[in-house]
Amino acid sequence: MLTFTNCIGFAVSVASIELFVRAAQVWPLAYVLPALAVGPVLGLWMLRPLLRGLPAAGSMAAPPASR
Repeated sequence: MLTFTNCIGFAVSVASIELFVRAAQVWPLAYVLPALAVGPVLGLWMLRPLLRGLPAAGSMAAPPASR
């Protein structure tokens, strides 16, 4: 299953690079480059629920051992 998942990720990467190269040949980079920001912005947006559920960094330390 992991190999199949890696294949899908690689195929998506190859397709997006090809699409970007072809778009850059047709349109100026000023129009094409902002489209590249969509992926990271959507990724961060989807991570919001996970980030809300995380405890603060200080509370992740192990509690002191009782004597």
